[in-house]
Amino acid sequence: MGRKGTQQPLSADILAGVVSAWEAQRESGWKEAQENIDRLTHEIADVDELIGKLTDVRAQLVQEKDAWSQVQEKEEQSAADNLKNRIMEATKRKIAKTSGPIGEIAFRGAVQAELAPIIFAEIMRHTASQNNQPQERNNHDS
Repeated sequence: MGRKGTQQPLSADILAGVVSAWEAQRESGWKEAQENIDRLTHEIADVDELIGKLTDVRAQLVQEKDAWSQVQEKEEQSAADNLKNRIMEATKRKIAKTSGPIGEIAFRGAVQAELAPIIFAEIMRHTASQNNQPQERNNHDS
């Protein structure tokens, strides 16, 4: 007989059952871990694909922004050129009216020196001040 408090040795059947249950649990854990790994791998691939698409879209947006900026710059340059041409033509007409051929020669020099806008502003200021002063009329020609 065994002494009180001592354990009975495990039978081979009980030991085999415990080991079998442990192996089944371990196998189940490995399967679950592998399923999680497969799921995460698939999700990572999806994220990588999405990143690739977003990168492509970003590149397209950058190209469109650059193209729009170029169009806008051309429009601004065209508007500036048009304004410059209008100022130069108005200055040329005003000089021709007020100064004759000598004024036109001076204007050509001013155009080359890009002073036409300044000259036009001065002519307009001078003309405005003359318009505010009473002018003598010569009635002999009428």
